[in-house]
Amino acid sequence: REASMRQMASWCLLVVALLAVVCRGALPSTSVRFVHYVGAGASANGTNAHTSFRNDAPRGSTSLFWVEGRDYAAGLDAAFMEANENGGIHGVPVERYHLEHDGETEDFTAVSTPYAAALATPNVFGTGATTFQIAVQCHYTSQSFGIATIGNVLPIAAAFDVDQSRHAIHIRMPFDVDTRQLAEYAVQSALRCKRSGILYFGDSEDVVRLSVLLHAALEELGYATPEPILINFNDVNGFMTNVSTRLRIAESLARPQCLFILMDTSGVSATLSVLTQIPSFNVGDYAILTPSVVYSSDWRSVRGFDQGWYAGLFSLSHFPNPVDTRYLVSRNFLRAISRLHSSGYPRATVASVRGNAAAAANWRPSYPAMEGYLIGRLFVDACRATSPQNFTVAGVLDSFYRVGRFVIDDFPLGPYSDKCVGRYDKLSYACKCNSGTRRLFMNKVNTSIGTTDQLFDDARVFEVGVAETPIPEVACSIKQLTTALPL
Repeated sequence: REASMRQMASWCLLVVALLAVVCRGALPSTSVRFVHYVGAGASANGTNAHTSFRNDAPRGSTSLFWVEGRDYAAGLDAAFMEANENGGIHGVPVERYHLEHDGETEDFTAVSTPYAAALATPNVFGTGATTFQIAVQCHYTSQSFGIATIGNVLPIAAAFDVDQSRHAIHIRMPFDVDTRQLAEYAVQSALRCKRSGILYFGDSEDVVRLSVLLHAALEELGYATPEPILINFNDVNGFMTNVSTRLRIAESLARPQCLFILMDTSGVSATLSVLTQIPSFNVGDYAILTPSVVYSSDWRSVRGFDQGWYAGLFSLSHFPNPVDTRYLVSRNFLRAISRLHSSGYPRATVASVRGNAAAAANWRPSYPAMEGYLIGRLFVDACRATSPQNFTVAGVLDSFYRVGRFVIDDFPLGPYSDKCVGRYDKLSYACKCNSGTRRLFMNKVNTSIGTTDQLFDDARVFEVGVAETPIPEVACSIKQLTTALPL
């Protein structure tokens, strides 16, 4: 009976999708809508005992992405405000429709039902800027509507069928590349770690795969490494016992010097706080290394880091300092986001995640906000390139292909992208390119004083394939770059 009801619900969603597509024909007179599904929001009562965030958003696989989702929203709103001041879409205003996950429910049906209802509205012609597990579900739902999905972030280690996904922009976090880079840095840099420990959060199959790949890479380099340890916040005592048994072994010379923590920013903070509860376990004895998914976010919004109780960590990033406004390279974005806030936009909507009213007043744009701006500009460009007489879902989607459909690998189009940065401010959809460049940076983050020290810059560049070609798996080597690092 339960299976039958689920099947019936699926058929209903499909019928709604088909009706919505059929009903769209010409440019709507009210507005052109972009549906934005933010990650985990506050729980029903606004609090959660296990939160890592200062505003009590729930800790979990999507809590970090609620923070980033709010920043995406600000960027989208800035782009749409700018567009509406310049005639909108053929004279019709463009707007962002806000959906927010409750932060508690992991049932995909609970996610897709309100999302499908939002997409069924006849004036919706684009969606996206969602992250991780929610993005996966939203991808399949939006595909049933034929609506272009723009800027979803999926941390996919394996190749992804971009054509089938119908993504206009697909932002990926290439864990395979991170894996080799992290392993080589641990053993070949001045850290010279003879033994390492790996802690991972098993909420994503890609994170699990990352832990396996990292373990294999260390073994391949000739460094015996204990099997990865699952971070389990539902059984903290069991997790601490595993760490003590497998990492705090009696022979001090055989203990790890490096500790890889494969989680998001809030998860790293929460994991370190648990580790400090283990008797005789001193976090400062280890070099903590994290993948780029951590440093691509603003770690200063997280409890523990904002208090400066951990002196430093090592983290990959794809640009020197993602929390430094100087590296938000689009001057158009900086101008638009500034005007958005000066127009009365509630900064606290975005900035409350960073603390209190003072923090909200001092909020400055983040990298996800710039991504949101670029996604919004691309959506506007595609809509403007679509004839008002043929303003259909399929027509807008075709326009995406014409105005610059491309795959972005962790959004490398920044100040170090020689193919695109020169045109960043001239073309509103970043640049019409089929390839990008990529550099990896290792940074030591000093959370107590809020600075970073760049330890190396892997300047070797590889091409990001055109949309029809999977992004190649590239093992970046840093052997020649780590001879004398200022640690």
